Amino acid sequence: TQKNIDVICHVRDNTRSRLQEIGFEVLDSSANFLFARHDDFSGKKIYDALKKYKIMVRYFENLPAYVRITIGTAEQMQVLLEVLTEITK
Repeated sequence: TQKNIDVICHVRDNTRSRLQEIGFEVLDSSANFLFARHDDFSGKKIYDALKKYKIMVRYFENLPAYVRITIGTAEQMQVLLEVLTEITK
């Protein structure tokens, strides 16, 4: 429904802003996912670190700097952002 689409877009846009605040470059997206990279950590390192917390993102070998983050609920994205803040300190 349109309400669900609006919620996903709001969570996606909030997540993009918060990722940028903690040093990530985030590609523009109109989808239910974001591609993000950090200057100090490879996509593989971010993927591996998040996996230890049982947070799954996608890592593609042909895009080694990036991870693909699927947009979940606001609560799920808050947990992701808290963990990313910690592991990128």
